[in-house]
Amino acid sequence: MKRRLLVGAAGPGALCVLIVLATGCPAPTPPKKPPKVDSPAPPNAALPETTSPVSLDGVPIPAADVNRRFAQRFQRANVAGADQVSAFRLKRAVIAELVDEALVREAATRRGLTVSATERDDALAAFGATFPSPASFERYMAGPNAADATRAQEILVLTRKLLGPPPAITDADVEAFYARNRVRFVRPAHRRGNEIVFIARPDADVVARVRDLRALRDRIAREGLSFAAMARAVSDAPSRDFGGDLGDATSQTLAPALWRALDGLAEGAMSEVVALDDRAVLLFGRERVPEVKRSLQEARPEILGAIEAARFSARRGELVSALRAAAKIEDRFTPRYAEFSEARFGPPAAGPAAEGPLRAGPGKPNVPSPRRP
Repeated sequence: MKRRLLVGAAGPGALCVLIVLATGCPAPTPPKKPPKVDSPAPPNAALPETTSPVSLDGVPIPAADVNRRFAQRFQRANVAGADQVSAFRLKRAVIAELVDEALVREAATRRGLTVSATERDDALAAFGATFPSPASFERYMAGPNAADATRAQEILVLTRKLLGPPPAITDADVEAFYARNRVRFVRPAHRRGNEIVFIARPDADVVARVRDLRALRDRIAREGLSFAAMARAVSDAPSRDFGGDLGDATSQTLAPALWRALDGLAEGAMSEVVALDDRAVLLFGRERVPEVKRSLQEARPEILGAIEAARFSARRGELVSALRAAAKIEDRFTPRYAEFSEARFGPPAAGPAAEGPLRAGPGKPNVPSPRRP
């Protein structure tokens, strides 16, 4: 192979030597492209957790516990295409429950408090009395919720032991409750029901939201899903926190179109979707309540129960807040979904814990109903 050697001045004191192959210069080799790396999938709150999402005083809450309880509730509440915020909200509530239960058990263990078989059975019997019939409670306990229901009643017993005897309820307390809640004992006829509300968004006008809600209505009817559970999962209205409960609805509390739809429903039936200016609304009819006129003495047993339940709820909230403030809670779940919420499971640097006393629905006293897993 012939080569030519060229020598020339390239600058002061420098020589440039260029060797050119007679066959010519080969084409440059293109640089190698780096291997394609798939971007990690964004987090999906509806999928099972692979690691513990939260730890309490250095002890992880097992991911399996979170996944099992979440799956049970999400199965009842899920709808096709449910958004991430709904799944996140539901799973965060499940994790918060598990944290609170662990806090109560730890506090009870430190004080040597336990639950006997008799106490557990009595609590379950009281829980069963909240069902429409003994048969419905038996069916419930024969299903996948039995273990969680039993644990929930054990936690209830331990919580009452940690709180100690409740303060006495005086006649003045009863009279004050009657005066504050007179509408509860003297009120006109009304209707009860639930709502699911889809509010129009920049990417979905009222017509689109009506279409989405009709699809949801069809699925509820087809699969026999819980209307209240659906409301908790997907409704845009504040009533979602209470399963879409409308409270004591009358023609004075609802928009005319909604009242006409609700008043015409049979008990247990769903309305057609009602389109308002900025939202679509689906209604579920419950019982019709006749006019009520009850004296103080007639209402006294109910008032005593309501006051006791409300005080227990408030005291429980204070207990849980104190336990949270004293514990080291490492929340690894919420940061994964920072775009959905900035809330944390532990208390903020100053102020009360994230979880407060139980809340009641519209038109109801702050009386906690037994939790059904």
